[in-house]
Amino acid sequence: MAKVTPLQRDKPGPATATVDLSLSLLERLASAKEPLGISELAREFASSKATVYRHLQALMLHGFVHQEPSTMRYAAGIKLFILGERLRERFDVLAVARDDMVHLREET
Repeated sequence: MAKVTPLQRDKPGPATATVDLSLSLLERLASAKEPLGISELAREFASSKATVYRHLQALMLHGFVHQEPSTMRYAAGIKLFILGERLRERFDVLAVARDDMVHLREET
């Protein structure tokens, strides 16, 4: 598996690096097929387990991350789905895809 690293910027400040790590953890959990443990995440992001734990706790507090009670592993939370649904309502996917759909129809 390829190593996942936080977003790289030109010498980010501590606040930017902190937000980058939280968002990178969130993206990793959202793309995972199964819940992940703190040790695995800490290795992937070259961070301490304590740091990863604090980020996950903050994300859990806001509903972005869920901890599986039986395994104590972490997964993306329902809040991501809710936010995605809210954004979906803002965008007219059909209008954006219409030209491509017409092109595909004409080719077949």
